Amino acid sequence: MEAQKAYQYKFTVVTPVYKVEEYLEETIESVLNQTIGFEENIQMILVNDGSPDRSEEICLKYQKQYPDNIIYLKKENGGVSSARNESFPHIQGKYVNFLDSDDKWAADAFEIIYPFFEKNQNKTDVVGARKRFFEGRNDYHHLDYKFETTKVVYLQTQYDYVQLDVTSSFVKAEVLKRHRFCTELKYGEDSAFINEVLLEKCTLGLVCEALHYYRKRKNETSALQNELKSDSYYVNSPKYYHKALIEKSLEQYKTVPEFIQYAVMYDLGWRIRKDIRSYVTDDRAESYKKHIQEILQYIEERVIMNQRIMYKDAMIYALSLKYDRDIRKEIIYDMGKLLFHNIELLNLSQTSNIIILTSMEVKDQTVCLEGRVNTWLPEEDYEIYTEVKGKRSPLSCFDLKEFDKMGLDGVCHKGRGFRLEIPVGKKEWDLTFSIWYRNIYRKKVRFAFDSTIPLNDEETSYYYQNFCLIRKDKKRLICKHMGRRERLEYEKAYQSTLARTGRKNLIPFRKWYMLLKELKKKEIWLAADNLSQCQESPVPAVQYLSEKRKAGTRMYFVSEKSCPAVKEAGKYGKVLAYGSFRHKILFLLSDKIIVSGKHKDDMDVFGEQGTYMKDLYQFETVFLE
Repeated sequence: MEAQKAYQYKFTVVTPVYKVEEYLEETIESVLNQTIGFEENIQMILVNDGSPDRSEEICLKYQKQYPDNIIYLKKENGGVSSARNESFPHIQGKYVNFLDSDDKWAADAFEIIYPFFEKNQNKTDVVGARKRFFEGRNDYHHLDYKFETTKVVYLQTQYDYVQLDVTSSFVKAEVLKRHRFCTELKYGEDSAFINEVLLEKCTLGLVCEALHYYRKRKNETSALQNELKSDSYYVNSPKYYHKALIEKSLEQYKTVPEFIQYAVMYDLGWRIRKDIRSYVTDDRAESYKKHIQEILQYIEERVIMNQRIMYKDAMIYALSLKYDRDIRKEIIYDMGKLLFHNIELLNLSQTSNIIILTSMEVKDQTVCLEGRVNTWLPEEDYEIYTEVKGKRSPLSCFDLKEFDKMGLDGVCHKGRGFRLEIPVGKKEWDLTFSIWYRNIYRKKVRFAFDSTIPLNDEETSYYYQNFCLIRKDKKRLICKHMGRRERLEYEKAYQSTLARTGRKNLIPFRKWYMLLKELKKKEIWLAADNLSQCQESPVPAVQYLSEKRKAGTRMYFVSEKSCPAVKEAGKYGKVLAYGSFRHKILFLLSDKIIVSGKHKDDMDVFGEQGTYMKDLYQFETVFLE
């Protein structure tokens, strides 16, 4: 109870401010609107880090409105770490959150966090909330798997439940006396800080009901490129983040706890996949690579292989960096498993994505397939074979540069693509793939579909085009010449699957499509952009159709509400209500879909359920830049 009386507020929120006039008010308002009660329970410290825009004006406006709760500090520009450190002498809350100036909190977050922290304050010094992206993305952070339940995690046993940022964390004010943000760091400063705090008790509170919103800006590409050109990225981060955490661990425990290994490896997992020689000199790149290899000596093999976010090829590359040699040459085969130092790298009998089909089309009574080989195995160690109509043939591959796997020295695993053209014929046939590994293992393998393939994982899924029906059965791709009436039996089975799996709402669209497809006589062009959300003038799709329209073509536009663009579009075609039944039917019947590049991710009017309708998508897509 004595400790409780020492704090004027339940929470202090520290927000560094620099060039954020566009977002700052939204951030501050998310704190003011906390249901726990701002004036009674929350202190906010706004630290102006020499911002040249209107940020100071915004800070002063709120400080004047809440003089007892909001402290405004101003300093010369020194970076986010120095700005946060500036706030420490002024903190009067029991629990502290370092909120970035373009992020925000759900309204009830603090009200949820407080009783949990009070109940568990003797167990942990840090509590984390769920982290959801907004603006540029609309999903949860990669580490969201931690939040299946609200609990206190013991990091010595659950070492993959790491915390890597402070903006979605709450820290006890009392522990801040022993810690400061490292001002030498521009990248990873919050992860270095929070993990240094976590080292004290090796526990972490997780509250799945509290939600933090992390703004993922749409224009981050240039910032990333600037980061890769910065000396701080190559020198300071390895020294003051990775090495500092390792040295602190050794000082406290004489070993590096696995959760620290995991946190450092999480960051390295992103770093080792960048071809840094495109950004810095060879000498700088070589020095940086040696730093990475030194750090990897403190990370155990199983911690590398248990990374949840890293792809397997990156794990193999990390092991090769650790030992400064290509460890793939030392793999041992044992009953279908590929082992390195007795760690399973791959189970050939269970893998399902060595072969990925990326394109499927039937034209001129020929099934045309494209795909890629998705494996980190050395090319000389394996061979892929196809078998069609009882005839086995080696798969002929070509370089597919867009799928090259990059490392610190450039390409570490080459992308490999293939094309197959198989006559349909009158009899049913199937296609299978098999892998032959070092001439000691031969077995058919499952294959996977890219999202563009018009099949899904449902057992009754099929694709019908030009009197050819294609479906998948475990390790086989089955093809059969088929008339429309026989096709309806497969459609009936698929609709039954949709009804059984909770997608009954899609069935009417499929039934109407089957009927109207037979009656359709004219081409249909559909501009997929929602006119009411288009800011350009003229609207690109309207301009395209006004220039490219041809006689006999039926043209349609879509809009949620009336707007100037609707009137203009009406000169060239009909305007449908966006998302309406008619919109969805005409989407399926279209011969051409026109969409601007910025809206291409929203093109599919069926949204996530489009996965179960895409076998009907037989339109040409025109992307307008």
